[in-house]
Parts: sequence; structure tokens; C-alpha cells
Amino acid sequence: MSLEPRRRQILVVVELAPVPESIEVDTERDDLVWERVALAPVRSALAALEVGLRLGGEVTAISPGPEEHETILRRCLAQGAAAAVRVWDPSLHAAGPAAVARALAAAIRQLPFDLILCGSRGFDQNHNWLAPMLAEFVGVAFVGSGVELHWREDQMVVTARTVAGGLEEYEATVPALIMVEPNARLSGPLPAPSLTDVIRAQQTPITLIEALPAPPRAARVEGFRVPRPRPGRLPAPEPGLSVEARVRSIVSPRADRLREVVTGPPEQVADRIYHVLLEHGFLNGRTQTPAGAAGIEPSIDSILP
Repeated sequence: MSLEPRRRQILVVVELAPVPESIEVDTERDDLVWERVALAPVRSALAALEVGLRLGGEVTAISPGPEEHETILRRCLAQGAAAAVRVWDPSLHAAGPAAVARALAAAIRQLPFDLILCGSRGFDQNHNWLAPMLAEFVGVAFVGSGVELHWREDQMVVTARTVAGGLEEYEATVPALIMVEPNARLSGPLPAPSLTDVIRAQQTPITLIEALPAPPRAARVEGFRVPRPRPGRLPAPEPGLSVEARVRSIVSPRADRLREVVTGPPEQVADRIYHVLLEHGFLNGRTQTPAGAAGIEPSIDSILP
């Protein structure tokens, strides 16, 4: 008698995000006009769903959001996800990605999983900060910018895009969290769900996990001050020089700038850096010992001009 291998459990984080064209600001309340904001699925999150379904195993779609997010969850169910989970608390409505990641991590710890997939970008094509925070709070390995994923025994092999546009291959030991690019390499789009799939998705119950309330913001910006000393003005290049020579005179290091290479034990290097900052006016000189040295706690007053 042979036992069937356990099916891998894959969690796919899917999100609805505001469509930029629908965003309006109420200047009197200093807040968005939420009743006019249109939500739509994030493209990279749909790519993550497709990757998860093609990897094989049992896919569970999970979304941090209010009841409106059940539309994307039912779309995932129609595409082939086995289950759907919604995580929410009203305090998360205006919370930042760190608070949402903490709430989502607390919910994920209640679920079985081998792999977590997230989209890499939002509507504005900026980096998705939720994914790396979520990996840290859950306590799993993290690989970003994945464009191709496949199993190699119990390892997840990820081909990831680098900042310079190249490709690198990683092996991640599961459990792990992989961030999927919207242009991930896929063998064609998934087939459109049938009418039976859509009806089944509408009838499948969505599990609601009440999220931990978002903690109050720990910091509030009261204002800002211009750093001192102000950066010096660049000398104007000689007008008679060629274009290349004028550009070179601006971007090349100036010979009159102070340069110093400090070597030695870490304490000696830190002490020298501290005194250089003090001599050139970047510190206010209220303390003569580097913050944190010799058991002295760092103070914000000791480093602000």
C-alpha cells in the first residue's frame, strides 16, 4: 500500500488597489474621497495567482481588505483556487503596509502553507513593500522580483530579475515567500472559467479572519529643518570649454575637497568619523562621545543641528 504524497499548500496574497484616475482629495478633511475611489485587481497579484495555480498543489487566495475584496477572492475561486480567506479589521482602513503585514502574518500563522506568493508591484508600478515585511513577520525566506518559478524536489527555484535588468537564479527552502513580477514567464494565459466554475465560486464560503487591530502610529511629522551645513554651490564651468569638458568639470571630484581614509579598530574608526562630523558642523557638539559608545544611549538631540 503506497501513500499519496502530500499536496503542497500555496497561499497567494491578492489585493484590490485604488485606480489612480479615481483618486480625489478632500482638502477640508485632508483625506481621500473614499466613496469615489474605484478598486481593481493588482496585475502582479493576478500573475502570482496564475503562477501558484501552475505550480500545482492546493491554492488558497488570501486578501487583506473589507468586504469589497471578496470580488477578487471569488475571481480566484473561479480560476481554480481551492479556498479563499479574507483578513480584516476596521482599524486597517487607513493603516500603512507594516500594520497590514502584521495583521496578515497573524492570520497566515493559522493556516497551513508551504509557499506564499505576492505580487511585486502596485498600480503605480512602485515596489510592493507589503511582501518583504510579511516575510519578516511570518519568519520565512524571501525572494523578490520572480519571473519564473518551478519545483526542484523540496526546493523552490526562482529566476529573479535584478536591478540592472539581468536574471539570477535562487533556490529557496520552503516555507518561503516569493514576490512575482507582473510579466512573469507563463506558458500562456489560464483558460477562462466556465459558467459552472463561476457559479461554484459564488457559492463557496469565504473564511473571514478578524485581524489584529492596527496599533496607533508611533511617529508623527511635526515639520522639518534644512540640514546644516548647506551643500556648497558647484563652480560654473569655463564657457570656452567643450561640452564634454564642461560636463567633466561638474561631475568629476574636486581636488580641493577633503579626503581621508580611516583604518583601524571599529571604535577608532567610529570615533574619527564622529569628530569629522562634529568639526564640519553636522553635529551640534552637545556630546563629546559617539552616541551609543561606552554604554551611553544615543539621543536625537545629540545628532540634530
